Amino acid sequence: APLADLAAWGRSQCGSILMTGVVDDDERAVQFARRHNFTVEGHEFTSALRLPQFDLSRFAGVLEQAEASGIRFVRYADLPGDKATERKVYELYKVTDLDTPGYAGTDPADYPSFERWREGIFGDEKTLPEGLFIAVDGDRFVGMTLLQREGDEGGLYTEYTGVLREYRGRRLGLALKLLSVQFAREYGAPYMTTKNEAGNGPMLAINQQMGYVKTSGRYWLVKNL
Repeated sequence: APLADLAAWGRSQCGSILMTGVVDDDERAVQFARRHNFTVEGHEFTSALRLPQFDLSRFAGVLEQAEASGIRFVRYADLPGDKATERKVYELYKVTDLDTPGYAGTDPADYPSFERWREGIFGDEKTLPEGLFIAVDGDRFVGMTLLQREGDEGGLYTEYTGVLREYRGRRLGLALKLLSVQFAREYGAPYMTTKNEAGNGPMLAINQQMGYVKTSGRYWLVKNL
C-alpha cells in the first residue's frame, strides 16, 4: 500500500515520524488517519475579518487605556532597521511563541535560530515592516503583531501576535490587533485573515470579540515510524 511504502521509505531515511494535515470537517480523512495510527498533534483554525463591516468605535478607549498604563505602541518601520532591533523582535517572538499551545513542551534549543527566523520573516517579500506593531514598556518589547500581504485580492494576513505572559490581561493583544486593523484599512485591504491553534483560548476570544469568522480548520497528524 502507498502509505506502507511511504512509512518504509521514511524509516530508510532515518525518520522517526510522518506528519500530515487534513481538513477538520473531512470525517473520512480523519477516520482513515486514525485507522493507520496517526494521532492529532494540533488543531488549527483559519478565520477572516471583513474590514468594510468592522466597527472600530466598539473598542473606544482600548488603546488609550494601554497607553495610560505606560505602554507605547510603535511601528517597526519607525525604528532603527538594524540587527539589534531585529534581535529584540526575534526574542519577543520566540518567548511568546514558545508559550503557545503549538509549541507546548518544546525545548527552546530546538526553536529556529535568529538567522533562520530572520530569513523567514524579513526575507519574505510578503512581510510589511510598516505593518509590524510593537508594544513597548520603557525600552522593553513586550508585545507585537505582524502583517503580511495575502493573495491577489489585496487582503492581509496576521502572521503573528504575541504578548509576554507578565503583560497579559491588560488588553495589549487586542490593542495591537486594533492598530493592525487601522493600518489594513488605510492600506485598502478588504479583509484580514489569521490562523490560531484551537487550544489558544485567549487569542481566539480576541478574534471572536473583533468579529473574525472561521473559514476553515485543519488537523495536524503524526504517526510514529
